[in-house]
Amino acid sequence: MRVEVRPFPDRPDEPSGPEVLARIVAVVVTYHPEPARLSALLDVIGSQVESVIIVDNGSPGMADWLGESAGARGCGLELLERNTGVAAAHNVGIAKARLARADAVLLLDQDSLPAANMVAELRRAFVALTTAGEVVGAVGPSQIDGRNGQPAPFVRDIVVHRPVRLYYIMRNHLLLYGRRDTPARWVLQDVPRLIFKSVVFATAIQPRLKNLSMIVKGIQDGIRGKTGSYDLR
Repeated sequence: MRVEVRPFPDRPDEPSGPEVLARIVAVVVTYHPEPARLSALLDVIGSQVESVIIVDNGSPGMADWLGESAGARGCGLELLERNTGVAAAHNVGIAKARLARADAVLLLDQDSLPAANMVAELRRAFVALTTAGEVVGAVGPSQIDGRNGQPAPFVRDIVVHRPVRLYYIMRNHLLLYGRRDTPARWVLQDVPRLIFKSVVFATAIQPRLKNLSMIVKGIQDGIRGKTGSYDLR
């Protein structure tokens, strides 16, 4: 099932370009989404952007519900055959947003719940930075901890990941290291962080043995150049 996003009509009477960000498209990646939570996300973000594209990572048995939800809200929908990972699914949505001639893309997942003025604030921050002469690649919101209502710090000692996430982190970082267009300075800065993360998860964070196993597998597959999803069987 696919609900296409139609290109936006030309607007010769209004300014265009990244300074204005008149056409912002939201890309929402889903995998086994909780219907009520996803519905809340779509309802709050739909009025803040020009269009919404849902990219589902192969959720079994949810195609009909996703199609109905997308159709009722005028969202675009891409149903992938299998779980390709969040980044790959975002890339699918970004490609669709480019075809729709979006000025900017807002990347979300199914657990996001933006504030009602989030997009307006992000646009304001982008315009302020570019007006000041900064070259801006992206702007992002502060994350609010739902447990205590406090904003999460921008830099954190460490984020706890599931073992399979550690596999992807290790593998994908090694794949990036091997690319010709990856800056050498970034690699030199990133390697110590990756080593630190590996040591901490393998020795101090449960389940230690499972973490270590997935770290090793990620390193092995990164060296081999393996891509795609990890087989959990």
